[in-house]
Amino acid sequence: MEQNFSSFRVMEAANHSKNSAMEAENHVKHGVSAKSQMGRGDFLKTCLALSLAPTALMINCGGGSGSSGGGKSGKIKITTEASSFEFRLGGSGVATVDWGDNSEKVTLTLIENENIRGGRNFSHTYPSASIRTVTINGDNITILGCGAYTKLTSIDVSGATALTHLSVSNNQLTSAALNALFGTLHSNTVPPPPEQLFSPAKTIYISGNPGADTCDRSIAERKGWTVRG
Repeated sequence: MEQNFSSFRVMEAANHSKNSAMEAENHVKHGVSAKSQMGRGDFLKTCLALSLAPTALMINCGGGSGSSGGGKSGKIKITTEASSFEFRLGGSGVATVDWGDNSEKVTLTLIENENIRGGRNFSHTYPSASIRTVTINGDNITILGCGAYTKLTSIDVSGATALTHLSVSNNQLTSAALNALFGTLHSNTVPPPPEQLFSPAKTIYISGNPGADTCDRSIAERKGWTVRG
């Protein structure tokens, strides 16, 4: 708030100076010296404020560490209706999971090049079945497996820019939900997968979902993804 207020004051001063300069210009046009009307000191201050005004506007609109325009930093969001939820992750670094029920978050160190059929498991049981949003944070998640009837209704992987393999088979994803998921897939170039995966890099598995046969696979394919199932 303090930064925004400061930017506003700078912009306000610049606008005031612009008005003063316009008045000076009018004086000049009518044969009156702007310098004599405003005084030498005020005239120089006006010129300085006008020269700084574009810089003030750039600071106010720009990003930087203090701005609110940052990215999602590896965030994945999953909506589920299951009473228990389990998924697999592969990659490097650590991943933190918020189960969406005010329970304690879980942090786990990931392993490079895990098999999509194995992987390191995260699991959680809820008191009852309900709609919940699970949030996963990790800067280098490459594999995510959410199959095994976990009753997914939506998934957003727009923050997972290192993802190479994704399985959402056997869930409740409609055609619209799958299309929305395809829209969040990244279009980055990724390294070839390890031999044990038996599939190209950037592969998504969707079989067993209500919308698997009617979704628009070209949304994912245009980003370089292979859609299976």
